[in-house]
Amino acid sequence: MSISKQLNMGRAGEYLVLAELLLKGYQAFDSGQGANYDLIMENKNGKLLKVQVKTTETIKTWKSSYQKSQKSYFFHIKRSGKNGVKKYTESDFDLYALVMLDTKKIAYLPNINIKSESITLRDKNLIYYNEQKARYYQDLTLEKALEVLDV
Repeated sequence: MSISKQLNMGRAGEYLVLAELLLKGYQAFDSGQGANYDLIMENKNGKLLKVQVKTTETIKTWKSSYQKSQKSYFFHIKRSGKNGVKKYTESDFDLYALVMLDTKKIAYLPNINIKSESITLRDKNLIYYNEQKARYYQDLTLEKALEVLDV
């Protein structure tokens, strides 16, 4: 039986998030198939949070409106990746864990007011030509996300 590369990438991302949460002292568990979220974590106050993991394999290069090559991580946030047809709602889960497999880095973003079908993250170590409304993965820590969620 052959398992798709995309499915294996997603599973690898989930396991990286599980490992990071456990190593930071949180209880975390796989939710199983069929749920609107991938993991459940217990915060330091005992509150359960639902976590949706999205994984990308590597940073992508694209041409900006200034015709300069730029690099960013892109995450499709519809159900079942970029070809999914169903959108998530704020009640489906509490937190995105955005995994960059090439660097094994994880960014955390509360599931609040996410209107688009994708999330783009930049790297502070790279030079960009347009800084408006940019998200940098280095700023999206678990601690900041939990603070925004007030948990």
